[in-house]
Amino acid sequence: MTKTSKTYKLLKKCGIYLSPQKYGKHGFLKLTYKALRLWKNEILQKLAKNSVILIPAPLSVRLLRPLLHRLRGVKVGKNISIDQEVILDSVYPEKIHLENGCIISNAVQIIVHKRDYTNYRKGDNVNDLGYIVEDTYIGKNATIGVGAIILGGVKIGEGAIIAAGSVVTKDVEPYTMVAGIPAKKMKTFKNP
Repeated sequence: MTKTSKTYKLLKKCGIYLSPQKYGKHGFLKLTYKALRLWKNEILQKLAKNSVILIPAPLSVRLLRPLLHRLRGVKVGKNISIDQEVILDSVYPEKIHLENGCIISNAVQIIVHKRDYTNYRKGDNVNDLGYIVEDTYIGKNATIGVGAIILGGVKIGEGAIIAAGSVVTKDVEPYTMVAGIPAKKMKTFKNP
């Protein structure tokens, strides 16, 4: 069992469950800083998700949403497109890398953290488990279809196409189309 701070124990008594591995040793100021950072990321995420109300769609997709996600910490390349209802990990946005020219379609989710069930046993509280956090890369000129889910640690190659509704759990080679749950290779694009 990880030794935890008084602040962490107080929060847990109040019903606020945080990972002891990630937050257990932090004092009040550090936890407050992390909470404010998460709050900022959530606000910017919500603005980016529905920013069409702020400016017209073409400007929102190519300028405003990439800017808002960049402010959250996402590594955003040039000339990218981020459509409506896109969710880029709120807790670890700095682990997402969007390379030049990539297209992120409506309702895509890129999640870079997951619970670490390595030592999970019967009777354990899942809220006490830590996280596995891995960088995720969307390659140059890759296209992510509507409603696709990209999980942590995945590298999507240059020019790759992820079909609508796919769940990507493994790396995708350059100039390859994948589809399905979990996503599987459907086609490889050749040079003309």
